[in-house]
Amino acid sequence: MMFNFFKKKNKEITENPITKIAALLVHVAKIDENYTEKEREIIKKAITKLSSKNEMIDSILAKAEEIEKQSNQ
Repeated sequence: MMFNFFKKKNKEITENPITKIAALLVHVAKIDENYTEKEREIIKKAITKLSSKNEMIDSILAKAEEIEKQSNQ
């Protein structure tokens, strides 16, 4: 099940390893079914620290949230 988490039809979304890590962090934050803005900000800070380039943090997080949303529970 967990291995299917990253297997999606749209490879463009999942090619970036930082996006995969962010999707996992979003999944963990949603375990208690209460995904707060504070948790979202913590994930954004983690993405910033992981990213070697000045990438679009909000874009990465949005893609990660979409991956998590589409994952098999």
